Amino acid sequence: MKNSCYFFLIGFILVTFPTVSISALTNFRFSAESGLYQTQNSAQHTNLNLVSRFSGGLKLQESTSNSVWTISLQVNPDFYQGDFSYSSVKFFARGQYSQKKNKWQWGTGFDARKYSYFSEVRNSTFDLFKLDGFFSFLMARTWNFSINPSYYYRDLVTQKLDAFATPFHLVTSIGQHMNLGFGSYLEHFELQADFLQDISQTNQTNNGWRLGPEFTLTYLKKNYFNLHYLYLWHNSRITRAPSFEQYLRLLFSRKLSNNWILFFIVDYFWNEIHLLENYHEGLAYIPYENENHIDVKLEKLIRKNLFLSIRVGYFRDNFILSEFSIEGWQALIGLDFEP
Repeated sequence: MKNSCYFFLIGFILVTFPTVSISALTNFRFSAESGLYQTQNSAQHTNLNLVSRFSGGLKLQESTSNSVWTISLQVNPDFYQGDFSYSSVKFFARGQYSQKKNKWQWGTGFDARKYSYFSEVRNSTFDLFKLDGFFSFLMARTWNFSINPSYYYRDLVTQKLDAFATPFHLVTSIGQHMNLGFGSYLEHFELQADFLQDISQTNQTNNGWRLGPEFTLTYLKKNYFNLHYLYLWHNSRITRAPSFEQYLRLLFSRKLSNNWILFFIVDYFWNEIHLLENYHEGLAYIPYENENHIDVKLEKLIRKNLFLSIRVGYFRDNFILSEFSIEGWQALIGLDFEP
């Protein structure tokens, strides 16, 4: 499936780019942050190390009265110095096309990623791909129903995964400033581990289901508040009940003055997976999104299109491979430029 995924990505771009006109909106953004981090490892708990994070992105968008398309490219290099010295480069390519007619809206999109990690001892590369559809129907004046069938492919060196998901959502407006959403998530997955050389081939595969409820809340008046919570029961060939996963994403922003904005951001995943006896943890499911961040961020407009930022918070980057996994606290100063 991996080759067909990239063929779709190339085809999407070839079909979409000829439609680009001079009216397409082009947006570029660059940010750079640098500061100190402290790991959670007790042996190094007193050590402060340097970290530098960069991000550059380009986005093209064009819309008409009944359709819209977007294509975006982004690259994020990070550099960790100290006891956990290594660097990473994450590349993102995303695209989406949608149409609407009367009460209906539908479309398709992709999310392709390549994560590369480099150290003196080992280099590793992860490939991730997501293809999804979108169907939405305005059921009543304040009620909207949507379904998003999706396919995932992922190669994490230690395991390969194919998964099909069908989430759906029901969203309603409460007054002029609040949206409330309920939904469910259903996914079937199959994965294979490649590093268990001492185990028979029949024990190197796993398959199962992830399903559960989903809740969203959005509020916009003087402040902006967005909450997304997902609880998933996990049932597979190698797990025993109860096994579950939880996701929490929260964004709060408040304008403090004409030039200062306060952000509180939570992107957190945690799980409790219980394996049957005689099964290796390398066969356990690893989610598509798994890196955690809890940040308080202050942003100041210095001049047109240029922002100064101060960010303090907790992070956990790449817990898939132990030699590239870091968990701790960071304090960063950065600049954001949007011409």
